[in-house]
Amino acid sequence: MSIYLKVSFLIQTCYQSVSSVTSTIITYPLQVVSIRMIVQFVGREAKYTGTIQSLREIYSEEGISGLFAGLIPQLIGEIITLWIFRGLTFCVNKAVSSEIGEFKDLKVYTQQASRIIVSSLTYPFVLVANLMAVNKCRLEGTSKLPAFDSWTHCWRELRKQNLLWRGSSIFRRTSSTAVAGPLTLRKIL
Repeated sequence: MSIYLKVSFLIQTCYQSVSSVTSTIITYPLQVVSIRMIVQFVGREAKYTGTIQSLREIYSEEGISGLFAGLIPQLIGEIITLWIFRGLTFCVNKAVSSEIGEFKDLKVYTQQASRIIVSSLTYPFVLVANLMAVNKCRLEGTSKLPAFDSWTHCWRELRKQNLLWRGSSIFRRTSSTAVAGPLTLRKIL
């Protein structure tokens, strides 16, 4: 593998990292609104009625920090996902193409397999970001959730309760103490 390919890979991945971080920061308030609307649907509430109204409501109650609650674990997870995904795909494609030649169909499968592997590895960051997005939001569906001081506090509590991987797979269940339901975490913590 030439040095040019390695440098090109690193430069492209850096550009994609900047793009990913920028787009996540710009759109994250909409993700917070989306997550809260899902929680309100589960709790059969009507606090948030539309996107603009929801953004105003969150800003007036919690300030700018409410609109970006959970952003840090989201960004960390996305950067880790991007670098591992691109690195894994790059290495597998180079190894396979050097052995059996150029197969475009194989690259599609390599990307999909890499995406599944990487997303399962970075799932805890998504979970923590989602929990932080509804942390202290005064919805009935979250009223029994503990109030986390920070995303690291949330991470530590989930790890202590063996819940960091809860919900990550339909095949692997890690919480034997969980009671079935949409917000099982509140039953445990």
